[in-house]
Amino acid sequence: MRLKQQYNSSLGENILPLVNVVFLLLIFFMLAGAFSRPDLFKIEMPIAENDNSADRKIITILMNDNGELAYNDLIIDMQELEHFVTAEIENNSIEILQLKADANMNAVRLLDVIEILNNTDLDTVHLITLSP
Repeated sequence: MRLKQQYNSSLGENILPLVNVVFLLLIFFMLAGAFSRPDLFKIEMPIAENDNSADRKIITILMNDNGELAYNDLIIDMQELEHFVTAEIENNSIEILQLKADANMNAVRLLDVIEILNNTDLDTVHLITLSP
């Protein structure tokens, strides 16, 4: 006489989906790590002794489509811009000024701002744009 074997379904949850997810993550990270191509030669990069690009003080001035200027939470008038930038230069808190202007802004207003910035002793003025 044969007795039926009873399977107890409460032995534990099936971990097969968990194993599948772990292997998929493993494959993903193995492929993502292989995207960078190794160099053909082992090269030791030289160390620059006078590189202070990280130490350069950069501030960004925003200009909306109405020609209003702002720095952090401060709104600056066109008349105050030269005094503001000159004061920042004297405090050694600025070397490079980035001008982020709205694309729909009047170009004459932008040229006025650039002319005001030319009257200061700034090292560099960058006009921030998007690449096409």
